[in-house]
Amino acid sequence: YVQFVDAQGVDYFENLCLKGNQACKANRVFQVPRIGVADDKVAQYANLHYYIDKELQVNSEAACRLACEIENEFLCRSFLYKGAPSGTQYNCQLFHLDHKTLPDGPSTFLNAERP
Repeated sequence: YVQFVDAQGVDYFENLCLKGNQACKANRVFQVPRIGVADDKVAQYANLHYYIDKELQVNSEAACRLACEIENEFLCRSFLYKGAPSGTQYNCQLFHLDHKTLPDGPSTFLNAERP
């Protein structure tokens, strides 16, 4: 048993090593988080500070959600639908992380000083 203590400027991350094909085979249920931050702010933060695991072009938010639910190359924990398709631009981003895996949870998006 190890006791961790808070230290300013230090974040602890635990490596979650499941591959997409090792995840539970049951349906994944995604609940849209209500974290009090506008979707465009979350999108801007995610695009600046995290890499996108996969990008697609889809016709709807439901299709983007489904792409995340059935993803098997990596464990998809969240998706970002960026509106109706426009030309050849990708409008669906899939991520291996979600607001619960960030060190400060949803408040990460509210603090401009954090990377």
